[in-house]
Amino acid sequence: MTNDGEWANRVTHPSFNLDKEYVVKVNGVLDEKELSLLEKGVIIEGKRTWPAKILHVHRGEADTQLNVVIHEGRNRQVRRMMEAVGKEAVFLKRVRVGYVLLGDLKPGQWRNLTENEIKKLAGV
Repeated sequence: MTNDGEWANRVTHPSFNLDKEYVVKVNGVLDEKELSLLEKGVIIEGKRTWPAKILHVHRGEADTQLNVVIHEGRNRQVRRMMEAVGKEAVFLKRVRVGYVLLGDLKPGQWRNLTENEIKKLAGV
């Protein structure tokens, strides 16, 4: 939460290209073709997403866990990206915004950003 609208816009608006990283677990095994589609951008509601960065893919027998980095942030975007390649996201957690790691914060918890984090997020 902030009372600085300009700063909040720089953090959230896709034109500033601020990465948002998520850990995602999907039902089923994502193959190389599906991962490639995510990396090129998929169609959601008639519009192609920006290419995603796919990190740390771990395939199990019946599921896949991966880290997905995006910078758009459309409504439920990561879940919809998984649906676009025929998979259901059964777990989703944002772990990073820009340079700020969520760390061990529990749902509903918060912490103040450091001055350095604020400056980095604002591109100063």
